Amino acid sequence: MGISLPHLLLILLIVLLVFGAGRLPRVMHDIGKGIRSLREGMKAEEETPSTPAPRPVTHTIDHEAPPVAPEKQKGGNSY
Repeated sequence: MGISLPHLLLILLIVLLVFGAGRLPRVMHDIGKGIRSLREGMKAEEETPSTPAPRPVTHTIDHEAPPVAPEKQKGGNSY
């Protein structure tokens, strides 16, 4: 069940009534630009990897460093 010729003509008539004959080329141009932009965006998304590469670990643990004492609360409430 596709769209037949009478359906297409009815759609074209409604579009002409809504937008007018003068603005119709500009509207079609804008729709074409939107579709083109959508295709380019989808193509660019397919080219880039979806998951980023894991970052290397750059920090090390110093086993000879003295332990750090937790800070004391100053005049605070103790619950």
